[in-house]
Amino acid sequence: MTCKKPIDVCNNKPPAMGCFPWLIKNSIIFGTGIYTGVYIAQNYQIDKVEDPKALFEKAQCYVREKLEEFSKKGKD
Repeated sequence: MTCKKPIDVCNNKPPAMGCFPWLIKNSIIFGTGIYTGVYIAQNYQIDKVEDPKALFEKAQCYVREKLEEFSKKGKD
């Protein structure tokens, strides 16, 4: 059995640079997202998001209704 070469996450960048540019880019994007979220939360009134269980139940209900509509159209 032969060993496979490990997959390089950094797309074969030189070892001196490593994943540093990727880390900087993603850190800037993450920080921008956090800043935007905090800004919006402080300056705008936004309704609270329901808990995941309630959202899942609503999604199930919606899918059931659409499936019933689809099956009724198929019978007509």
